[in-house]
Amino acid sequence: MLGSEPKKPEEDRVAKPMPKDPTRRYSIEIKDAKGNSVWFAAADWTDEERRIAIGQNSRLCGMPDEN
Repeated sequence: MLGSEPKKPEEDRVAKPMPKDPTRRYSIEIKDAKGNSVWFAAADWTDEERRIAIGQNSRLCGMPDEN
């Protein structure tokens, strides 16, 4: 185009934020006594978030806390 300034190399790059901690996808499925799925969820969690979720689920089930 006439009269337009050439693009700078920085303008061609797209900045994509990187997650601070790597995440993994986990799935949770709850089945009834007959083996039928009654609830299913999937989540992207860091290792710390996974440990917290497992601890909360264990406490809800009445299991003793572990380090």
